[in-house]
Amino acid sequence: MRKTRSTSAIHRLMVFVVMPVLIMLSWGFAWIKREAVMSKQQAIRLVDWLLIYIGLPVLVLFVALHVRTAAAANQPVLAVDIAKVAESAAVVAAQQPGVKTRVTARLDNRVAMPACDSELQGRVHSDTNTAMSIAVACAGPQPWTLYVPVRLQREAEVVVLASSLPAGTVLQASHLSKQTKDIGQLSYGYLQDSQAIIGNRLRRPLQAGWALSGNDIESPRIVRRGDTVTLVARTGSIEVRAQGQALADAGANEPVRVKNLSSRRIIDGRVSGDGTVAVGF
Repeated sequence: MRKTRSTSAIHRLMVFVVMPVLIMLSWGFAWIKREAVMSKQQAIRLVDWLLIYIGLPVLVLFVALHVRTAAAANQPVLAVDIAKVAESAAVVAAQQPGVKTRVTARLDNRVAMPACDSELQGRVHSDTNTAMSIAVACAGPQPWTLYVPVRLQREAEVVVLASSLPAGTVLQASHLSKQTKDIGQLSYGYLQDSQAIIGNRLRRPLQAGWALSGNDIESPRIVRRGDTVTLVARTGSIEVRAQGQALADAGANEPVRVKNLSSRRIIDGRVSGDGTVAVGF
């Protein structure tokens, strides 16, 4: 990284200093050649002036920059530079719509790795809800890889209960609100679309402020245990219907076990929105 910055500085020096100086020298010598009436002593003095006041400073500047570049190329890669690469890689990997992510690399400031003449690369080695391990690597001249732990804090607006509710409550808009929470701490999951939750039932009693997850709710019961239901099996354009008995409660798009009243077989099905049960005979 330091070598890249030094090279960029040299390029700027070439464009804005060296090239104009060389052009001035070229014009100066051309002018000397054209001025046939100029005495030899005047020409020598002018050449001396150009060399001493322009050429020599440029030469000294080039030598100084070369020494500085060589020294920078041999400097070790410090912890602060490694941490920046790790944090950048973690931010890219953790990007998620509607989620604000903050990352902090945990690396001892005393860490220093061998000099690297190429740009450091970072990639995710492992990932959890609250942390990542980022592999920061150098391709050369002495290849190395350092695994940097990165702490994650992910915040998002999630759906929470506005008040304490008993099990079986059919959720309405007034039961719900939104709060910003660290979703890395919500290991059981979370929900963000309150409209999609309305009409569902609570599986268990929950306290106000609880961040709802898919495990906390169930869709309205379309089928009840003991109900007679229509079993539907489809293969291409062929559809077969039969009567069955539900062996459990279930909502739309939920699995349910049913008994075929004709064959007396117990089969697995899935409840459709119209109350029929899709099965495979």
